[in-house]
Amino acid sequence: MSLIRNNPVAMYQQIADRLRAEITEGAYEPSGRLPSESQIMARFTVSRVTVRLALQQLDRDGLIERRKGKGTFVAGKQVRHQIDTLRSFHESLKVQGFDATMRIVELTAIETPSAFIPLFGTTCALLERLHVVNDEPIALGRSFLPAFMSELEREIAEQQPTYALLKDKAGADIVSAEIAIGARAVSPRITSLIGAAEHAVLLVLERSSYFETGACAEKSEFLFDQSGTNLSSAVECPTAECSSTCSWQDSTIEPTSMATRVPRRDLARERISCRELK
Repeated sequence: MSLIRNNPVAMYQQIADRLRAEITEGAYEPSGRLPSESQIMARFTVSRVTVRLALQQLDRDGLIERRKGKGTFVAGKQVRHQIDTLRSFHESLKVQGFDATMRIVELTAIETPSAFIPLFGTTCALLERLHVVNDEPIALGRSFLPAFMSELEREIAEQQPTYALLKDKAGADIVSAEIAIGARAVSPRITSLIGAAEHAVLLVLERSSYFETGACAEKSEFLFDQSGTNLSSAVECPTAECSSTCSWQDSTIEPTSMATRVPRRDLARERISCRELK
């Protein structure tokens, strides 16, 4: 639609109003990225100054964020991780249409932490990967895996989600998972990896996954920065054993953690949604 040029409403305001309406309607989902200044100029046949005034107005209204070298994005863009199906975190991002990649931080055999020795024996594999969307780290995933997983090729480990890697190596499907959500302080090494403040308290999603035999396939955690991330989650379980709903918003987290066993047959009834609002 063209602008009304003989209009008491300034052209930049008309553009801002148009973009505001499109943001509200979800026109820029799933990536949240708005067109470039040049694209907006061509669309409305206006100068760059006019476009920048329109974007400044939306910025002042808290509707967009302008990231240097990356473009303009809808403020509060949501990244969801749902467990209505057994799906890895990376798969969830790809399904939503994000430009999601993984970067290997560590892939090695280590001495198993004492708490996990009954699950993996005295040696296990450690796989650490940065989850990246639009070239920005949004989470660090740390997985303790059976020792044979340390033999993975790094190139494959950067491309495939955890569940796919486990199926390929173990020849068995993941059939159930446990999820817990909380918050804690972490080492400077981890905050540096995801670009968080040195003493930041990170939101943490912990996951334990199991093969059909009942053997533990992985113990993983995903760490998110609160300063640039608003991670809210809900656990809904209508069973007698767990009939509660918990939500986390901003830095107010109560309770600090919750876990629920999620068999494959019950996944449609139990869900955790993680939203990153940047």
